[in-house]
Amino acid sequence: MAVDLPPYRVNLRDWCDWTGAPWEKISAVVGHAFRVPGPAQSVYTMAANAALKLIRQNEVDPSGIGLLALGTESSNDNSAGPIIVKGMLDQALATLGLPPLSRHCEVPEVKHACLGGVYALTNAVRHCLLEDTAAIVICSDLALYARGSSGEPTQGAGAVALLVERDPAMASLDLNHCGRACDYRGTDFRKPLMDARRKPRSNLHYPVFNGRYSTYCYLDQVRNALAHLYSRRAVAPAEWLGELQAVFFHRPYRRMPQSAYALIRLCAEGISHGGESRLLRALCGEADVPLQPAIEEMRARHGLLPRPSGGQDPADPFPLCGALLKTLRKTPHFEQLVLEPLRWGDTNMTELGNIYSGALFAWLAAGLEEAALAGEDWAGGEILLIGYGSGDAAEALPLQVRGGWREASQRIRFSEALAPAHDLRRDQYEALHAGLPAVDLPAPNGFLVERIGTRTEAPHQDEGVEYYAWSP
Repeated sequence: MAVDLPPYRVNLRDWCDWTGAPWEKISAVVGHAFRVPGPAQSVYTMAANAALKLIRQNEVDPSGIGLLALGTESSNDNSAGPIIVKGMLDQALATLGLPPLSRHCEVPEVKHACLGGVYALTNAVRHCLLEDTAAIVICSDLALYARGSSGEPTQGAGAVALLVERDPAMASLDLNHCGRACDYRGTDFRKPLMDARRKPRSNLHYPVFNGRYSTYCYLDQVRNALAHLYSRRAVAPAEWLGELQAVFFHRPYRRMPQSAYALIRLCAEGISHGGESRLLRALCGEADVPLQPAIEEMRARHGLLPRPSGGQDPADPFPLCGALLKTLRKTPHFEQLVLEPLRWGDTNMTELGNIYSGALFAWLAAGLEEAALAGEDWAGGEILLIGYGSGDAAEALPLQVRGGWREASQRIRFSEALAPAHDLRRDQYEALHAGLPAVDLPAPNGFLVERIGTRTEAPHQDEGVEYYAWSP
């Protein structure tokens, strides 16, 4: 794995000073900072930077790559995708005296909100099972929200690249052991394209989202994906979760995985032990919640489809579990059952913000590196990845940790990716957010957008096409 982040950072303590938001709440619920790309950076430049780091840090033979897949929901070319990244990589590889990526590799782009990277990974696994070549999966995204919106502090940008091989050093994935779920959820989180008659064309397109409803969808669907995994593997949920080395989620903001995993652990207790669970009985007694209806709520299927024509979104599908979760947070069980499995890489992730398709894999990279440097013995154990894409769909991927995981994890260099950070002033942030140049910014390295085409006349048109340059 390898990670690339823009060097421009918004310190959320500064942002709270600018906006009047409460720092104590923002730091606990959201995080400490987020990254912003500069005018010469894009989803494609970040993707190429991450992929080049992956190749160089792991001494990958580019000519042996049979699949170059890009998972993203914020690419800005509706025709081409990873072929753009391949062009940049081949240019840099030639400069470095290395062979280009295979001319015969496949170059698909995969989109499903924040789950695009997971879908790209599972398809790369299928590729490696059927072909003699390796694959590179890149998750590159830009999370951009309107200033003043509830989503503004959860912005972010970055890219993560993964090398997928038939005989991996870090971890292996058996797709027959994975769980998945999907349901159409209407106005959960969408990015409808507007034509020129309805809205001027712009790359600065903000998503349409409904925060509380989107939270319900996230909680429900990751629960359904786990239920599918339990069924496929015939495991006792509470016991199996307790044996995991670590758990990593898609992470739109810091508190969301905590809430989701707390619900998952409660549901696991309900599925495994029902009314005999000492934990559930104690929590129900403390929260004054009836035990059997709470268990039925944990096991129920929730439609959650919003009413049409601007009607109200569905009510909270987990009111009883919500009361139990509030009580659980006040007990020592919350630290042991929820926070401990989520702790690896958590501190570093508070500096990133949300990078959509890359958020899950950035957390995995941060956690693996931290555990490796701490001397943890994870070989032979399992870690769990839970991906989510609004709209919505979820995937639960259990990874078997391999014997070479520690050496491979130390080559991620996540801490190095965090290091070049320039804290933005308010005027700089506001300019970059609006897509305008900002004064006094240090120049980034790596792949950059050199210029954007403007020609509209025949025989050569290039309006809106990005041209790229690379500097070591």
